[in-house]
Amino acid sequence: MSLHPVQIPNLSRIAAELGQQLSDVLALSFNAQNEVRRFLRTHVSQEVPYPTGYHFGLGISNDAGDTAHDIAVAVGRCRNVADDANVILETAITKQIDAVFAGGTDAGGMFTGSVAADTMYFVFLIEHDDGTVDVGFDTSNDGDNAPANYTAVCYLGVVFTDGSANILNFLRQRNFFRFLTPNEDVIDASVSSTWETGTATAPPNALAQIAVYGDSGVALASVRPIGALDSTTQGDGQMIDSQKSGHGMVLLNDDKQFEYMENGGASNLSIWTIGYWDMRLNG
Repeated sequence: MSLHPVQIPNLSRIAAELGQQLSDVLALSFNAQNEVRRFLRTHVSQEVPYPTGYHFGLGISNDAGDTAHDIAVAVGRCRNVADDANVILETAITKQIDAVFAGGTDAGGMFTGSVAADTMYFVFLIEHDDGTVDVGFDTSNDGDNAPANYTAVCYLGVVFTDGSANILNFLRQRNFFRFLTPNEDVIDASVSSTWETGTATAPPNALAQIAVYGDSGVALASVRPIGALDSTTQGDGQMIDSQKSGHGMVLLNDDKQFEYMENGGASNLSIWTIGYWDMRLNG
């Protein structure tokens, strides 16, 4: 038995229709997946709290366009200081420390006042009540001076200005910050065997990396955390007589302070801050 030609299905047409239907199904599936991702990002991520102090990405760096005044912030997410909201930065942003705060990238970032010389500024990620996310600088360690209606505040780190109110340039790897040029924080022309207080260019409670230098009169110098009971031979940073220099690490207190001494006669001693681990960041 043979089939009449008109009874043979048009296989090309059927294949084309099936292909189009399959394409439509795949497109719908892809769009649905995107909708799910958007929903999870905007709703579920806020409903499921990040751990207290959570910090991912959001690296700060000197912006290449103006390293003396601008800070760039990479994308990332964090838990706010009040521990009651998640904040997400989806697009990298650059903010200017030498201009009053204005929303958006390549705009001013000072929460209050104007940039000053030899000052430490805290850097914060902030979220407006309408969901807008931005970055700014504050002298308050909790971002108390954030602009009106920016109610969610996340800590990102600190920056320091020099005598000309320019930002000190630095390198950063996770929560370690290394100054391009170390800062001479202690200059003592009559250091003695009595413990004295020094202040480092670093955030409060940081672990500072320091270098100690002395002249020929220094026999042995040492540093220690405030409140520690080390003797001069047990400190965190020591300097041997034959070398006249040494490197070490020392924990700082809330006021960024540490103690130092030497066990020889009155001599010249200088202590430089090379960098620090910011213990407020979880890395």
